[in-house]
This record gives sequence, structure tokens and C-alpha cells, in this order.
Amino acid sequence: MTSPLQPPPSLLWLARACAHEKGRLLVVGGGVRDHLLGIPPKDWDVEIFDMETRELKRILQKRGTFHTVGRHFSVIKWNVDGDEIDLSIPRDDNLSNDSIEIEGNPSLSPEIAALRRDLTVNAIAFDPLKQVFVDPFGGLDDLKDRKFHPVSKETFLQDPLRALRAMQFLARFSFQPTPLLEECCQLVSFDETPSERIREEFKKLMLVGISPSVGLQFAQQTGCLHKLFPNMPDIPPRTLSALDMLASHGRATLNGKARAWTVMLATWLEYCGTDVAENTLDTLGIFTLDRFDVRQHTLQAIACLPSLRLSDPCLRNLSTMVDLQVLCTVAGALQGNSDLTQSCLQRADALGVTHKAPPPILQGRHLLEAGTKPGPEMGEILKRVYQQQLDGNVKNLEQCMLEAQKTLGDL
Repeated sequence: MTSPLQPPPSLLWLARACAHEKGRLLVVGGGVRDHLLGIPPKDWDVEIFDMETRELKRILQKRGTFHTVGRHFSVIKWNVDGDEIDLSIPRDDNLSNDSIEIEGNPSLSPEIAALRRDLTVNAIAFDPLKQVFVDPFGGLDDLKDRKFHPVSKETFLQDPLRALRAMQFLARFSFQPTPLLEECCQLVSFDETPSERIREEFKKLMLVGISPSVGLQFAQQTGCLHKLFPNMPDIPPRTLSALDMLASHGRATLNGKARAWTVMLATWLEYCGTDVAENTLDTLGIFTLDRFDVRQHTLQAIACLPSLRLSDPCLRNLSTMVDLQVLCTVAGALQGNSDLTQSCLQRADALGVTHKAPPPILQGRHLLEAGTKPGPEMGEILKRVYQQQLDGNVKNLEQCMLEAQKTLGDL
């Protein structure tokens, strides 16, 4: 028997308050699915039936705070007892003039409202007062059989992003797609899908997916990858294995989400070549995340991979071009050798160059104090001496000054 969902007390309070006004509250979305899979829900999404938005807001004024977000359809963010809960009125999604018109409709039945969901497993709702699951499309059976099936071919095709959601769900849960899901994903077109929406689905694939290879292979087999990235070659087995290896342990060892995102992108795109890699990053609209230049470090990691050696001069030189934690992690994954990653990072840590290049020992002020005049000549001296420092030929200021004098004589 499926165990009931246990929503927070604030939701039970709201459910009773809505019922008092002849409304009905249902918990919907991924939280219900995750509970049924034995995963604690991270978010609470709620639909309120048989109640206008103004009536719902009147109730919410009695407890917590709330604000409305969304340009095309309003979602109420309710902050109560330390939780943020998304509340909405059920809506009609109607395809008109190549765009989706969205209208709130409190009188919709839960069954009709669930038609706009992408997959049957995401169309299961839970009534916290009656303690029953509302499952109009067989999602409970599909969860048991571990398969993903569209709620409706017609509504699935209204939003092409659903094909990419299916991609990242397959990577996260390792379910099997049904033939209808494969057919739907083969039919979608991404011509008018914003890059930020596409990017977010690939980010979930790469950063949350247990087996990114499963999602990418599905996207490749259904033609979604080719539609998004026309010049991308088929993904080789080595790349797929490396991505799954990173998902199993390497991804979690990185400093922050930005570096994890960069490592996964560089590992995925390494085999493509620079032009295809750049075009892919353009399509996804990837630049910086948390003030880390994901785009630059992705491209630099791909460019620097052939040069990586476990030697101090090599690591110091490469640190001027790329974050070494990113580079070493990508290299180890692609070679299927986590020991390589650890060896490179241990040496980089010892050199103090894991996340930044070593600071130059010789500064312009040192040359000024020695009588060197400012100008291009001084810049060239500093550049050459710094290169000697990276190569390990000078290690202190005295050696740098001697090298500067030698360089001055050669200019």
C-alpha cells in the first residue's frame, strides 16, 4: 500500500481553510512523485480548485506572507513557518498562433487540470484531507514499472521543452521511455524555445543526473541533440562513461556548482572540437555562474587537455590559462583514472596553483628601484622573467633580478 504524503502543518491548515470556503487543495508535481519513490520532497507545489485567486489571497493574509510571480500565469509564493510553497489556480493551456495561452480556471476538475502535465508520473496529486492520491492517468503504475509515459501526445507537443525534461528525468531516475514518449520527442521543434530554458534542462541533466549518459543517448536517438546542435557528432562511449563517472563521485568533490557545471560541459564537449564546443555554449547561452567564467574555463580546459603533464612547470604554466581543479578532473574522467585527478590536484595544491596562477615574484617596483625606466622594455622584462618563474628556473627575488639584468642585455 502506498504510504500517504505528510505535508507540513501549514499546508494542512490551508487545506482546511480552503475546504471551509468550498475549495479543494491538492499537492501536485515533483514532490508527490519523489515521495512515492522514497525521496523526501524538496519543494511543495499546490493547486487550489473551486476558488478564485482573490479568495485564496484573503485566506493567506491570515498566516505568513506571500507575493505573486509570473508574467503569463500567476503563481503565489507563500512563505510560512520557514517554508516557501508555490500555490496556483488550475489552468487551461491552449495552443493558439504558435504560442501557449494560459488562463486560470478554478472550476477545472483535477483530471482535466492534470492534462497539462508532461508525464503520467508527474500528474499524480495528493489530497491531504482525504489522504488519497489522485491518479487520473496511471502514473502510480508507471512509477511501479519504472517507465516514463506522456500524459497526452497533444499537450506534450505544445511545449518542446518537455522533450528535454524527459531527457533529464531519464538521467535522474533511470526509468525507461515508452514508445509514445520517444515518438513525441522525435516530433518536437526547438526553433522558438529560449536558450535559458534549454540551458536549465541540460544543467539538471549534468548536475543532478545519476546517469547523464542515459539522458544524452535518449536525446541523441530521438534527434533532439541534432536539432539543437546540428554539427555535433555522435557522442563516443568514452565521453558517456566519463560523465557517469563524474556523476557518481567526481562531481561532488568540486568547489561549487559553477566548477561542477564547467567540468561536466568540458567533459561532454571535449570530443567535438573547438568550433562545435563554442557553438554549443552559444546555443545554451553559457557565460558566467556565481562570478566564475564557465564559458572561458570550459573552452580552456578542452584546449589544455593535450598539454597536461604531472610536472611542476607544466602545472604552473597551465594555471595561467585554466582552473586546474577543472582541468585535472576532466582529464581523470576522460581517462577513467581518478588517481590521475588526485595526483595532479595534490601537486597543484602543494604549488598553490589549483585555482589561480602564482603571483609574479618580480614586480615593476623592483625594476624601478633598480633604475629601469617605465615603458615597453620593462613590460617585456617582467613577462620573460615571469615565464622563467613558471618554468622553475628562478625561485626568489635575487634570481629574478639577475634574470632581469640578463634579459635587459638581450633587448
